[in-house]
Amino acid sequence: MSSISRKRKLADEKKVFQVKWEDLYFVNEVSDTIQCLICKQTISVPKVYNVRRHYETMHSEKYDAYTGKIREDNVIQLK
Repeated sequence: MSSISRKRKLADEKKVFQVKWEDLYFVNEVSDTIQCLICKQTISVPKVYNVRRHYETMHSEKYDAYTGKIREDNVIQLK
């Protein structure tokens, strides 16, 4: 007899928002979802790959120029 494999569920993986993503990718956690501070789009799966991909494809050209204190100020302003 073969064992029945159970499908993986996102809730089982317990992926959570990481605070360092705010400064790196301009995202924030809003009621258990991740939201881009720049375009207000929600990112459905809280994985670093998805967050990074959104930032790099949509916003990196404009916001990569900001570093250090200026970048932190932009994050605070967008909140």
